[in-house]
Amino acid sequence: MAEETPQRKHLAIEHTNGRNSRDIDAYINENGDLYIYGYDCGPVTSDFFGSSDYEYHLTIKAADKDMILLHVLKALHNNPEAISSRLMDIARENNINYGFHSF
Repeated sequence: MAEETPQRKHLAIEHTNGRNSRDIDAYINENGDLYIYGYDCGPVTSDFFGSSDYEYHLTIKAADKDMILLHVLKALHNNPEAISSRLMDIARENNINYGFHSF
């Protein structure tokens, strides 16, 4: 689920409930910074962290956001033919405009 307001853009990455629960949300704030918020709770969290809940925040400043995007693409890349096609699929599935040219 994605939301957009004049102040920020939001994407719910994961929301699971059950014996162990996890929430992960990503935001682009009004300054253009990428902000990721996560919250885990349950027995597995307790076993791993020594507490039944674990909350975290990660911020990538707007000035560094483009470079982290390029590194994420590189990290996710597994074959040269698939990366452009997959990005176009993601763009189409989420009504994101893109341009493509080949020759």
